[in-house]
Parts: sequence; structure tokens; C-alpha cells
Amino acid sequence: EDGIRDSSTSRGLGDVYKRQLIRLIMVSNFVTKGFFTMSDLVGTTNLNTRSIERLISRATKQGYFKKIPSRDKRVIEYHPTEEAFSMVAMHLSLFEVLVNSLGPHVKDILEKEVGVSIDQINEVIAELQEPK
Repeated sequence: EDGIRDSSTSRGLGDVYKRQLIRLIMVSNFVTKGFFTMSDLVGTTNLNTRSIERLISRATKQGYFKKIPSRDKRVIEYHPTEEAFSMVAMHLSLFEVLVNSLGPHVKDILEKEVGVSIDQINEVIAELQEPK
């Protein structure tokens, strides 16, 4: 359990993809503005607001995010913690192992289709693992 999956019985593979999309939006917001809010996530999939709230609540309780009130006190900002960065580094390391094990053609596809090289992934991993 990584705190980002809903531990209740899934209604199917579609829910998995919806949660993956939610995770990508979280990471994208971390990169672009340093945090995410509920309004960044609601409406991006057909997951209801309560499901998204449960997902965020579990991840916050497990230490992946810290809640900080914004200037508008009605809005809560969710900022990543060191635990979140460690998890992203771990996932990227596993991704690197997978790509390397599948051969050079996968590296080519990654660079051409996604626009990311293994070297760039390694740089991000190193940055995430640097002591602050």
C-alpha cells in the first residue's frame, strides 16, 4: 500500500488508470508549482470527489504530503514530503531497470516517443536522492 491506491475493492482496471492519471497530475503540479490542490484533481477523471479525498487523506496520513493552508484559507495546498521524493526515486529506478532489461530498442522508443533519455532519468534519480 503506497497510500495513493484505494485499498477497497476495485471496480475494474479503469479505476487503476484513473488513479494513475490523478498521480500524474499530482506530480505535474509538484513540478510546475510545488504543490497541488483538490481543484487541480477534481474533474480530471470521473472519480468522485469523495474518492479523491480518500486517496489524498491516506497518502497524507502515510507521510507523502503535508497540508498547508494557502493565502485563500478555504484552499489547502498539498506539498510533497521527503517520503514522496524517495518513492518517486524508487519508481524511476525500477523504470530504469525495466527499460535497460528490455533492450536498446526500448531506449530508442523512450527517447523518440516520450522525449526522455535514460541519462535524464538517472539525473532526476540522483537529484531526488541527494541529501537536503
